[in-house]
Amino acid sequence: MLLSYKKVESNSIHRNLLTSNIRMCLFYVLVFFVGEFVIKKLYDTLVQNDENHPRSPFPLFWMKSILFAAIVAFLSNISPSFAANLDFGNTFLEGVESAGVSYPQNIISVAHLNASSVSKDNDVRVLNTAAQEKVKASSDHANFLTRSLSDKENPIVDVSATDDPIAQKYVQNILKIGSIEDTNIQKLKRVELDNNRSFSSSGKIQTRLIDDTRIALGTNAYAGGFGSVAIGAKYENGKWDLGTEARAFPRDSVSIGTNSLVSASTNSAKNGAEGVAVGYFARVVNNRGVALGPYAVTMVSSSIALGERSRAVTSGGIAGYDPVSDKSTTQTSPIWKSSSDYGVLSIGNTEDAAEDNWVTRQIQGVAAGTADTDAVNVAQLKALRKTIKGGWKLSVANKNVKTVDPESIVDFTSGSNNLTITKGGQDNNVKFDLAKDVTLSSAKVGNNTLDAKGLVIPGGPQITTAGIDAGNKEIKNIKAGELSANSQQAVTGSQLFKTNDNVAYTANRLNALENNIKFNEAENWMALGFSAQAQGEYAIALGYKANVAKANGIAIGQMAHAVGLSSIAIGSEYHKENGDDYTTAKDDYTTAVGAISKALGYGATALGHRAYAYKNRSISIGFYSRANNDGSIALGSDAKANVDGGVAIGKGSVASVAGNIAGYDPITGKNTTQTNVIWKSSPGSGAVSVGVITGDAKDWKTRQITGLAAGSVDTDAVNVAQLKALRAFAAQGWKLSVGGANAT
Repeated sequence: MLLSYKKVESNSIHRNLLTSNIRMCLFYVLVFFVGEFVIKKLYDTLVQNDENHPRSPFPLFWMKSILFAAIVAFLSNISPSFAANLDFGNTFLEGVESAGVSYPQNIISVAHLNASSVSKDNDVRVLNTAAQEKVKASSDHANFLTRSLSDKENPIVDVSATDDPIAQKYVQNILKIGSIEDTNIQKLKRVELDNNRSFSSSGKIQTRLIDDTRIALGTNAYAGGFGSVAIGAKYENGKWDLGTEARAFPRDSVSIGTNSLVSASTNSAKNGAEGVAVGYFARVVNNRGVALGPYAVTMVSSSIALGERSRAVTSGGIAGYDPVSDKSTTQTSPIWKSSSDYGVLSIGNTEDAAEDNWVTRQIQGVAAGTADTDAVNVAQLKALRKTIKGGWKLSVANKNVKTVDPESIVDFTSGSNNLTITKGGQDNNVKFDLAKDVTLSSAKVGNNTLDAKGLVIPGGPQITTAGIDAGNKEIKNIKAGELSANSQQAVTGSQLFKTNDNVAYTANRLNALENNIKFNEAENWMALGFSAQAQGEYAIALGYKANVAKANGIAIGQMAHAVGLSSIAIGSEYHKENGDDYTTAKDDYTTAVGAISKALGYGATALGHRAYAYKNRSISIGFYSRANNDGSIALGSDAKANVDGGVAIGKGSVASVAGNIAGYDPITGKNTTQTNVIWKSSPGSGAVSVGVITGDAKDWKTRQITGLAAGSVDTDAVNVAQLKALRAFAAQGWKLSVGGANAT
């Protein structure tokens, strides 16, 4: 309730009239409140009859003013002992039957208050401090909540030092009229109404009722939009603004920033209808953007900038990368191409030409995806690797060996009608048969020819249409031929001599092979190849100087070394100039597959040319990949995992961020001090990297993560759908009721 008081100066009061005057004053105070109650009830009925067309507050104001003027006139005429110089010309009065103020943050309840401009969709604002600087907020139907009433020492109503000392006393008992019992209200403060319908204190404008739809509270406060409200000092308001120099000019936009005067902060949703800008210097430049975090900026429609200094500058309608064609996809479905009306979700900033100024973030704790637009995690990639590693190989006479992928089709055809190829309709059995009728013009084996004339063996028998020629044309009763090089008989010396010569040659070859083939039936090991060695049960060494040092080991290829227990080394190629530069499976249970690949740590795996897995249980897959720490994984050519438990995915990716790292806390604007695994990565569990931002800036690489599933637990990543749901929830605002009824 706002009253305009001027100094009450007492005339000469006769003691014998004091009692009578006090009773008369109490009587007219009672008449005033009863009259006000009746006028408010009458006015409530008028408002209820026209809920959709809020009335100006001035009819109620004039009703109250007329009632109060009548009472003052009576008081002035009846007794000279009490007179007041009251100015009602510009006074705004609101009757309060009962009101309660509760101090839980951001909650104000006012009961039975029916100012003419407050409809069921409007609200009531109360400030108990002077000139809250730089606060503003509004909406077409303002439902506004401000944090006030926080300082019990600040007076709501005060009286100038020039007034009567009696008026400086506490007014708790006076304010209890109408059940107002807020004991934090201690003093009365002078307030005046100027010609612009503004309430002021000490000559500074504190409150302006600009028109029937806009209200501004605070020094130089200004409410710009229809139905808007601005609270604080030096503010301009469009729609919903909270914070120092916050601006929300377009329709249905929200801007929330700092209330601190010394922060000199600015945030804006200026050119983005239905946009949301939250944070220090946050910006929403286009429609429906969401900028969340200090310096967060969205430049395109329906984009999202999440986190400090994040910038969303990529519009919708962007085609994704197609691993089959190694180019941007030509498909147009939302699975492969982002929706045209929805800009990118950015958690960093790579817009600057100088990569030293880029901002990137990790996304961790990603669940395995199920739909085509879900993100894929490492577990799914491992499963895919096992699948890709499958398939089978196809060759003809051990030539042209090709890997047949699971989705490939192998088709068999014959080169002529002499061969038939069939496949069962109910199985995968393939049958090769000669045709019943084989047509050949001739058949030649070496220099021997079989054709329509017959069989001709040069220098030997001939069976032709002209007859049979067996040397001397003898077919039977052949004499024993001389075993010499010149014998022409069936069994000749030349044949025997050649046979003996071949036998000698074969014997020599067998002796040579015996030196290169070693086996042990007791331990079941075998070594095949020049200087190949196999030691331990079930060991196998195949190739030039292949070496197996322990049981169950396998070494295949030139200089392949399987040193550890149950280790496997497969690969050829040896560079003598580089020393021990050969495929090596050094420790127990290691696997090295590929030319000069090395698996050196316990249980390590290295797959690919020069793939190195240095530490225990590390995995290195890809050309020149490196897994340099315990439990690290490098997947992709030139990928490097340089911390314990780190994972580098993709060509050239580097995992260099160790575990036990605290995450960013948006509340404090710093890394969190919490130590649970939700806020701080586990020790020994390095970060997952899909790029590289170490070393020279020209060598940096980054990748996108798209198709992310909605998270369900605290360690899940959040997708755009969840952010949209949060925005919709935030846009609902809060509910206001009067006397517990008509909640809106």
